[in-house]
Amino acid sequence: MSSVGSRILTPLRWVVSTSQPEVTVRHLKQLGYGISDPLPGSRVKPDGTRLKWVRFRITKPELAQAPVLINWDSLSLHPSIDSPAGCELTDLTLVVSSQAPYQRLLQVLPVGVGIRKGGRPRLELTLSCPKGIVRLGAK
Repeated sequence: MSSVGSRILTPLRWVVSTSQPEVTVRHLKQLGYGISDPLPGSRVKPDGTRLKWVRFRITKPELAQAPVLINWDSLSLHPSIDSPAGCELTDLTLVVSSQAPYQRLLQVLPVGVGIRKGGRPRLELTLSCPKGIVRLGAK
């Protein structure tokens, strides 16, 4: 288990990219989810290139482990294309008190995320890195 000192490193949010945000938002609303208005964002990379995106949050029902939805601007090179290589995400599991609202959500967002019932809501993820396996968020 990875830790810094005696603290466990804990992922706080996860993001799902959608190339068709209107379709994704419409499907989620049809299932009864509330969705925020589009929230534009951007940042400048060290090389001076500007990345732009629009993100949406799931607002209802209140889900502690709901993803943020993101749509990358068509003129922005996705950060994974030119970021340093090394680690690969091999597992992402949502630990939640009730699985039902997440199961419906993952029908619309088929992203290969696991769901497990547990006490304290959290994200658990596993990375396969050149120096070994790294687990974040696990007890």
